[in-house]
Amino acid sequence: MLKNDTWPKVAGLITVHPLGEISPLDFMASTKTMKDARMALRSNFTQGAMNVILICIFLRNTYCALKMLYYRPRGIANWCCFLQAAAGVALGYVSLSALLTSFSTCRHIGWVAAFGLVVSSICVNICLLIKAYAVQRRSKLLLLLGILLIMPNGVTIWVAWFESPVFNTIDHACIMIFPEFYPIFKASLDIFINVLFSTIFLRVVIGQYRTFGSQCWKRLSSDGMLYLMIVCLSNLLTGIFTTITLLGPMREMVFIVDWVVTSCLLVYQHQQLQANRAPRGGFTAKTKPVSMPHYSKMRSVA
Repeated sequence: MLKNDTWPKVAGLITVHPLGEISPLDFMASTKTMKDARMALRSNFTQGAMNVILICIFLRNTYCALKMLYYRPRGIANWCCFLQAAAGVALGYVSLSALLTSFSTCRHIGWVAAFGLVVSSICVNICLLIKAYAVQRRSKLLLLLGILLIMPNGVTIWVAWFESPVFNTIDHACIMIFPEFYPIFKASLDIFINVLFSTIFLRVVIGQYRTFGSQCWKRLSSDGMLYLMIVCLSNLLTGIFTTITLLGPMREMVFIVDWVVTSCLLVYQHQQLQANRAPRGGFTAKTKPVSMPHYSKMRSVA
């Protein structure tokens, strides 16, 4: 759902709605008719069940990321996996607390969700940039371009917190209303940077296939390249689906689905990397260096 210019503002900055300043629990208690009460109960507890699933998934990913940090605390990608998953846990707990108590309001849920989505997007792009940077032989131009493309993601926090009212509804529980330009703006950020990374990764896949034939898929899988390509595909599909108005007010859920998918893929990918990492004493008989110019640097940076 999109926002128009008729929404009220507080202090000239924050766009608010009265139904967003109460918790979903209080909203369900304030319904006028039994029919509205049933619909509000159904939508909120459906959202609550989804939050329980999100908490379980993100708790598992947070635990795995903490284990990776224990063995490699200086790994930037490990920290990105942890922050992305921890933000998901925070969103799940805030959403459940608003459903079960009056402590958190619907606006709190929306703000935590918006902040978590920005953290997730930045962390995913950093992980992709690290791998692309290694594949491109540490190209400074690519590093600069990637940083410049990642930085505008911070603008989405301002849009979500100050320009997007959040309120309770009977049919869809707690939802956020974005400005009309937001889906196009967010999609352009995601599509452009992911097309860049996808092009780089496809070049590596083609080079590996020409050298190793069908065996390249096993090598690319063990190195995590295939999972990163799926991450790029997920981001691209998210950018496309969020610009389609057919999904109505529920199209914002596409961002959450992408958040879950990319978190699971990144954690699994870096678990595979650490499992396949050579011992610190050097290469053993079972782990020999690969002569491919691109492939030899891909493991060392992630």
